[in-house]
Amino acid sequence: MREKESLATLILKLVLYEIAVVLATSELCSGAGMSAAVFTAAIAFLAAPKICEHLRLPFVYGIGLSAFVAANLVDFLFLDSTRFATHFGPGAAFVTADFMGSGLRAFGTVWFLRVLIWQFPALALFEAALPVTFFAWKLGSHRDLALHRPQNLSDEAWNLGLSPVFLLTLAGTLIFALTAALALRTKRLGQTLLQLFFILLLSGVLFSYYRDHSIKPHEKNNLFGIPGDDDSDSYKRGQNSGNGSGGGRGESRDGGASRSSQDEMPFSSSGTQSDNSPVALIRFLTDYTPPDEHYYLRQTAFSLFNGHRLIQDAGPDGDTDLVEALPTSGPLNLVIDPAATATTRQNVPHEIYAVYDPGRPFLLPNAFKIERIQNPDPTFFNLAYRVDAMATTVAFWNLAAQRPQLPKWSLAKTKAYLAMPMDPRYAALAGQIMTDYKVDPVQDPMLGVMSILDYLGKNAFYSGKSDHADADDPTASFLFGSRVGYCVHFSHAAVYLIRALGIPARVAAGYLVPDKRRGRSDSIMIMAHDAHAWPEVYLEPYGWITTDIPIENYLDPPSQEPSQSLQKTISQMAKQEPKEGSPEADTARIDWEKLIKEWLKKILLFLAAVLPSLLAFLCFLAYAYKAWRLWGWQLVSGRQQTFMAVRSLLDRLSFHGFRRDYGETREAMAQRVVNTLPNLTPLTWQLVGASFAKQWAPDEAALKQSMKDGAAALKMLPRNRGYWARILNPLSWMHRI
Repeated sequence: MREKESLATLILKLVLYEIAVVLATSELCSGAGMSAAVFTAAIAFLAAPKICEHLRLPFVYGIGLSAFVAANLVDFLFLDSTRFATHFGPGAAFVTADFMGSGLRAFGTVWFLRVLIWQFPALALFEAALPVTFFAWKLGSHRDLALHRPQNLSDEAWNLGLSPVFLLTLAGTLIFALTAALALRTKRLGQTLLQLFFILLLSGVLFSYYRDHSIKPHEKNNLFGIPGDDDSDSYKRGQNSGNGSGGGRGESRDGGASRSSQDEMPFSSSGTQSDNSPVALIRFLTDYTPPDEHYYLRQTAFSLFNGHRLIQDAGPDGDTDLVEALPTSGPLNLVIDPAATATTRQNVPHEIYAVYDPGRPFLLPNAFKIERIQNPDPTFFNLAYRVDAMATTVAFWNLAAQRPQLPKWSLAKTKAYLAMPMDPRYAALAGQIMTDYKVDPVQDPMLGVMSILDYLGKNAFYSGKSDHADADDPTASFLFGSRVGYCVHFSHAAVYLIRALGIPARVAAGYLVPDKRRGRSDSIMIMAHDAHAWPEVYLEPYGWITTDIPIENYLDPPSQEPSQSLQKTISQMAKQEPKEGSPEADTARIDWEKLIKEWLKKILLFLAAVLPSLLAFLCFLAYAYKAWRLWGWQLVSGRQQTFMAVRSLLDRLSFHGFRRDYGETREAMAQRVVNTLPNLTPLTWQLVGASFAKQWAPDEAALKQSMKDGAAALKMLPRNRGYWARILNPLSWMHRI
């Protein structure tokens, strides 16, 4: 015989089903369709088990199948056919189809699931998994840190002044509590209430913990696999004082054994081209639009040729305009090239809120001041810092008219920035390009650079699927082979060809962000697929000039642009007031002892605030249940009345110290106390008959008389336990009877 569900379990399951229906239909159906789905799901939930008791299973399954057939018929009549839309309009046709179709599909789905569980009770686990599955499915659009999804939840959160993470955590906690409550199988009220209390307490602790817990996105390498703080000690060094130029620059420039292979730009694709997760948010503190409609955020540069590859130059005469690490306290003032203060630049202060620890900070070129700022939301952002940089106001292609010239460097420094592979094909190709474009790079180096970039843009093909990593010289494999590669190959080829013309050049790496993404906001988001490498040249009087290849041939589809709602969501998180006393996620380490003490304190404060009221409520319930056990037999009938009458006498007998011994049957106990309470023996045998006899008819008159005589007999006993057991103890019924 199937065990019937209690009313509490039935209500709980119905709530879980309705949560699953709402999650499944939100953003897919109109309001009318969602309402119909919720209503019909409730009908199917309640009716399916009842129908299963009266009809054969093939007919029961046929009812659910008919619902799906009817839903498809509705779609055909109101959507596929134009007859209804012609008479009542397309809007009415759509709403009607959505209302009826959503309702029928929800009915059929819930009907099938309830019938299956009625037929196979072991499948009841799916009822608990149902809301969890749909909740996880709903969060599928929330992956890659897309905090604006689901959009209706995100918008509602900001309307309430809350973070979307807060509401998602709250919803997940409630679903956890509901599904955990389904595991309760006890029929004893006291045990059920106690288990519910601990479930709610655990849910509250989980919510409190994850509400302020940092989001842990999947760990990823820095730009193009460049190691970060955990991978390379060179990234841990830096100028941490108030002044300096970057610090930690003591290695030789000869590319000897002291150099690490980690300083090279890897030529294997890191997969960032298809990664749509946000990396950071830039908030501009002044009005600035880049002249070429793209923001170049440099993170590092590769300028020193070690005989095999270009590597990072940490020498005292190397790339001193780079920042290896953020200062731990106070601002870091950088000594920039005087050429960077030319009239073609302006000070652009900006703040960067990084989701990941970038290792090296990324910032607009020609930064002269950088400092940490307070993290507004350590649960999402890893760190935050402010940068002042002299950003260019003139597009690279417009600088040709100014006729910039080669720098007047020392011979050693010039030689270092012109070093390149010994392959003669580079110089031959550079010379051929100058001939074809009719340019003299000595007289006009800027036109020489522009010719190289234009040639690569027209004659090479962009694809992230080609890396040439196995070649001895990946750049030569790209340039003199298939000419298919991505930005790493394009930038290296450009630098080698430019150096072949006698012009200092290097490969810069960071992020390239289109200005159109910013829209009318003061913030713009950096995505992982914005990772980029580009060539830079040094010409007087402008210093290091950011250049790029105008690629015309793309073999890969364009990267997906982030939605404006995601950018708006993260921008609002950056603009909220910093949480008072919140630690910076990039410098703080988890102090488990302190964390445990804090949570114990929170739990104790919670219990101190809630426990008195909860204990009073539980005490009231215990007294009410005690009264039900003593006098409730008068309110029921049949077998239940016999059972409760015997239990009432046993409870009253326990007030006088008489209890059933361990392993003792009720019949044996009745014989043991026959001299004290003779009425217990016939009542006990009536209970046995009520429990096992099929043809059993209660004698209510005899039962009431036995209870009356038993009460009179109990009054004759000495009340040796006083008022404690009879009146003051609300849990006197929690004994073996």
